[in-house]
Amino acid sequence: MNRNIITKSRSLMRRKTRENGAPAWGLTELAVGMGKKLARQCHADEKLVIASLYLAHIVFHTDRKSHRMKDHPKLSAKLARGYLKKWGVLKTEQDVIINAIAIHHSVLSPKSKVAEVMRNAEGYKFLTIEGCLIFLHDLGTRGMSWEKSVEYFLEKMNQKYALLTLPACKREMRKNISLLTQMLDRAT
Repeated sequence: MNRNIITKSRSLMRRKTRENGAPAWGLTELAVGMGKKLARQCHADEKLVIASLYLAHIVFHTDRKSHRMKDHPKLSAKLARGYLKKWGVLKTEQDVIINAIAIHHSVLSPKSKVAEVMRNAEGYKFLTIEGCLIFLHDLGTRGMSWEKSVEYFLEKMNQKYALLTLPACKREMRKNISLLTQMLDRAT
């Protein structure tokens, strides 16, 4: 595999984040940090996990009802395939990355440990206090009201928790959900 895949994926994601106005960069880096940790714990290929996390949102939008937002896993996977080919990534590794990207919002079973780890790491960003604060701040800068922002965050938190498959993640995040819910109840 091309050794610069992480650097290239990160650079592409930075550029696309600026173009798309979302997602918040801090959320991406939060997911990548968890991806590194989980990849080591689960013996998954860390480079492929990280590349998948960076490439999962290269097609995105601030309007959550837009086609680009609703279909961002499929659209990001399609765009990523072209970049991975251009970068000389092996076809077998491309397939692993593309599967991870395409199913990160789906209940479909992952085809690899990389895809499972990536999905769990990606969900992590909505299951922590840090991720909550980053997301709420980002929505506020986009002009969303506090009430709508909290409602949207809770929706994302529940969606991401439902997609977790790794037992250790589910246990840890169950505790976080309780803390986050209490925190947001007090703040509203």
